[in-house]
Amino acid sequence: LELLRRLSDGAMGLHEIWKASSERHPQLPAAGSLEIASRALASLFSSRLIVAARGVTGEGSEPMSESELEAALGDIDSWSEGETARTVWISRA
Repeated sequence: LELLRRLSDGAMGLHEIWKASSERHPQLPAAGSLEIASRALASLFSSRLIVAARGVTGEGSEPMSESELEAALGDIDSWSEGETARTVWISRA
């Protein structure tokens, strides 16, 4: 629910969501907070509460399918900071 609240302010890149997870769970190593972020995104996506898109800002891009998001969540470049064509943006549905 906290992630949905944050998404009310606009789309977030995966790197921002990972950072928020790290801040919420400072006792966990980076891999632990990444796993929590990934699971939360998969759950919210399958519940159709969020959408995902690739691109510099995610605006104007076609929404990703569930299989595309799964692949992106497993791709380290998707979680990298910066606005590139490989960046995945998450927004509320």
